[in-house]
Amino acid sequence: MNIATTVPASTIVSTTTTAPSTTITVSSQPETAVKGDEFCVAFLAAMAAENTIDLDNGTPESLEASTAAALEAVKAAQTIAPKDFHDVATAFVEFLSKFQSALADNRYDRVAFASSTAGQAILNDPAGGTTFNAIDAYLGAKCL
Repeated sequence: MNIATTVPASTIVSTTTTAPSTTITVSSQPETAVKGDEFCVAFLAAMAAENTIDLDNGTPESLEASTAAALEAVKAAQTIAPKDFHDVATAFVEFLSKFQSALADNRYDRVAFASSTAGQAILNDPAGGTTFNAIDAYLGAKCL
């Protein structure tokens, strides 16, 4: 940063000072969640949105709308996830993204999805179960 000042000629004509450049990074993510905090409220709402996905009886229209809403809510909550949950939130975003993509590839037809290779891979992926278990445990311990 350059600062130049001009004063009457009888005193000083000008002076320039250069300050060092400094970058300060401050993490806005808390270490952990606390019941009632912004993250808990957002992630509980995201899980409520995820729970509206009715793979057993949903129509293509309802599946498209519910998966889009759930993914949007989970992505928003993931951006404010505390440090001790960030990896789980990221894994959940990735899981729901794959789920939505496979549904879209099958025109949100639940039967076609469930019988497709991609659908079977998602439905039988143990990582999905692990992620859901981690979410349940964390939310139960921190947010409920």
